Amino acid sequence: MKMLPNILLVDDEPLILNSLTRLLEDDYTVHTAENGVRALMILQTIAVQVIVSDQRMPAMLGHELLAKAKVLSPHTVRILLTGYSDLEATVSSVNEAEIFRYITKPWQADKLLETLALACKVAARLAASPVPLPAVTPRSADPFDVPIQKLNLLVISSRAESMKVMKAMFVREHVLHTASTTESAFMVLRAWPVAVMIVESFNHNYHAPNTYTPSTSHSNSGEIIDEVDFLSVVRNVYPDVMPILISDNKDAAVAIRLANEGRVFRYISRPFEPESLRNAVRDAASLHDLYVQRPNLNAQRHDADISGAGAEAASKLSSPSFSLKEFFGGLINRLRSRKTY
Repeated sequence: MKMLPNILLVDDEPLILNSLTRLLEDDYTVHTAENGVRALMILQTIAVQVIVSDQRMPAMLGHELLAKAKVLSPHTVRILLTGYSDLEATVSSVNEAEIFRYITKPWQADKLLETLALACKVAARLAASPVPLPAVTPRSADPFDVPIQKLNLLVISSRAESMKVMKAMFVREHVLHTASTTESAFMVLRAWPVAVMIVESFNHNYHAPNTYTPSTSHSNSGEIIDEVDFLSVVRNVYPDVMPILISDNKDAAVAIRLANEGRVFRYISRPFEPESLRNAVRDAASLHDLYVQRPNLNAQRHDADISGAGAEAASKLSSPSFSLKEFFGGLINRLRSRKTY
């Protein structure tokens, strides 16, 4: 008899649990919990492939539960479900729980099923790693202790003052590259083994031709490549690059896109303390090092491989007739038309 993947659903509303169970029970072994404590107990006794948790629960919020689940069961893929357009919750889930996807209620059944199927495939690949996932420790917790090996750090910003501040922060510690446009940033990524990328803002120097948009099938004139599109492309082409976003955007919908499509490693809201950015870079560098040494542990790499976006991008990058505009347009079109969240 075929073993079905174990899915753990966590929500304090029994009606939600019942509805999701009915949707999933034919394809998965469904376990349910009405609070975070019970969910953690289940994770300790059952090999769960995917955990789907509501955000707004008493005693323990969803992102807090998923952060604990990351430590307790690191190969379990984490998904956050919520009925609120909550910027703070989204940012916390990115920074603390490193979630796979963020899904809003009411969910679309077909997209939810496609997302869970993808999550299970990623979980199976993560579990195939021959050794347990180690805890990621920063390269250096001492701000005066320079890392043994300098990393290639890319800072993307069109703000002259911000660029000046970040140059002062990092130029002595790392090999620092700077860019203010999507084109110049991608040229750096093609030329150098970038480990960490700080994205604050950039000048939208060109449009992506024939790019899919939700409101129209295709645009003849093209559309501006925004930060989410750029990050989405980079994460599929260079899955080991760890992106850190600095933003003052208060739109929760944009933050959700950044979590689901841009797959940002850290989301830092402006204004911020310089040390918080330093810590984020250290953590990102440590995770990059781990992924380079053990690529099977990188969920984003598996995501790109399973979807085929990574292979398609590699093929186009090696083409003698490579065009950056056509490359971005084609890949963004493919990524936006995916059936998953």
